[in-house]
Amino acid sequence: MERLSFVLVPYLPTSKSFTFSNYQFVPLNELSNYTSDAVLEVAYTIAGQYLKQINRPIQTATFVFPIDKQVGEYLNNGTIGTIAEVLKVLYLDGFCHIRPLQIATAENFEAFFYNISPNDFVISTSAGGIFPIIGYGSDVRDISYIMPPYVHLISGYFTPSELMAPALEHVVAKQSPSLIRALTFFFEAMRNDDRRTQLTKTTNLYLAFLMLMKASPDNKERELWWDNMAAISEPGLSKYPYPIIDTKTGKPKTYPKNLNIAQIWGEEFYKLRCKMLHGDPLTADDYFFTDISGNKLVSGSQPHFFLAANVFPALFFYKVEQEDPTFFESPSFVISDHENALSKNFTGLGSNSENYKLPFYINDPT
Repeated sequence: MERLSFVLVPYLPTSKSFTFSNYQFVPLNELSNYTSDAVLEVAYTIAGQYLKQINRPIQTATFVFPIDKQVGEYLNNGTIGTIAEVLKVLYLDGFCHIRPLQIATAENFEAFFYNISPNDFVISTSAGGIFPIIGYGSDVRDISYIMPPYVHLISGYFTPSELMAPALEHVVAKQSPSLIRALTFFFEAMRNDDRRTQLTKTTNLYLAFLMLMKASPDNKERELWWDNMAAISEPGLSKYPYPIIDTKTGKPKTYPKNLNIAQIWGEEFYKLRCKMLHGDPLTADDYFFTDISGNKLVSGSQPHFFLAANVFPALFFYKVEQEDPTFFESPSFVISDHENALSKNFTGLGSNSENYKLPFYINDPT
């Protein structure tokens, strides 16, 4: 029998199989319905590397394979790369509709790839991004994996949402470089790994926005923020005269700009970007959204990171529609200052309606 290929998502929070974008997702507790004998034994051995506290395999550890292939059937590098992209797409879905008290991080949607021979359990795999460690001729039953801590919930709750599935499957099918790359930076930013600093996480999140805005040396990046935030704002969102600071001199320019609350946030996030990338001194306060106009538009301390994470889906789905004007099944996210938006929170959008309200907690300056 030829070598087997497996794609395993050990911590995907699901307890039942589902299909998405021509791929099958099958948790361990259902795998016997899809394969048997030597292939099933190898799959159980691989999944056995990921245990609960009582040293039993996580039953919701999920195997992924194309719907036109069998579990364990050989997968080329192109297919494996596409599966990694599909999981990043699914993470965006999970971020948007999983309830705040149900925990899911980017790591929960991370895949591990195995090539293995049946019966002898010898693996051929690699670890390490910059300095790869290649494992050949090792028995998978004698290998341990050092992983960062995860919160794994026993009950599975993730399945692709009906609202977002058409748009997200469209993204996978189109293979738009800018959309896929934006999701890659978003995924890296949202990792829960505490070895990543606030600087690296925020930089990745900023780059995710740049991929969507398609910034280039020919564009004025600051104006791109104003234009894109206006595009995803609710019509009629109040505007305020806002001082525009020269990021090189730190002095106000000669004229204020009339901006809505979303554009003001984009302006301040852009200024944080300038400090991060130009090597300027950074303090903890720089990572919080502050209104410098004197109008006290913002209430409380609002971290740029969590604001950006919740604005990202709005811009992402807007760009899905922009890239293919013939596609009309994308959900619409709107930045709003309505009172009914103020009850939402920044840990997940958590709405079943077609128009999401992304809340900026603001004060009425009047």
